[in-house]
Amino acid sequence: MDSKQTKETDREATYLDLSSHPGVRWSACRVEPAEIDSVNILQASLNAMRRATVDVLEQIAREEGTVNASEYLALIDGNQIPKDMPVACKTVIKVYLIPINPNDSY
Repeated sequence: MDSKQTKETDREATYLDLSSHPGVRWSACRVEPAEIDSVNILQASLNAMRRATVDVLEQIAREEGTVNASEYLALIDGNQIPKDMPVACKTVIKVYLIPINPNDSY
């Protein structure tokens, strides 16, 4: 789903579905203007992606008592992976649903 090409009512319905699902965890990070000025908008966005990923892992750890970051894959909307990501990553331009085999290396 491309949020820019989706009706507002459909976006809101999707948000409600996802945010109320017990298996979905999410995080949003704010980037301050000073950070953008310091490192540029792209790097600031990548930094925020890393912080959001760390936050989600912390949510999982709080809920489940532990978290193994090697069991997760972050699909990055774009063509660059943030530095120091705590999980395996793949960049995507379009999002596709793929099964993850725990024996595969990502």
